[in-house]
Amino acid sequence: MTSGQPTPNGWSSSESAPIWAACRSPTQVLISESLRDPETDDQRATNPEWLVVIGVCTHLGCVPVANAGTYLGVSP
Repeated sequence: MTSGQPTPNGWSSSESAPIWAACRSPTQVLISESLRDPETDDQRATNPEWLVVIGVCTHLGCVPVANAGTYLGVSP
């Protein structure tokens, strides 16, 4: 997996939702650490370079497309 590139890795059996994994670049890790969030990467992950998420929109339940739309789907 290339650093900074998200890839779909299958579906969650309990949620019928796509699971996305990304190997975050050092820049992406620094950006995520600077965000205001009640839970830090230290509290969420053993290896902050790895990001694993359920890829479902919280608005309508659609599946986001990586590198598409106004915000390109990922952080720089």
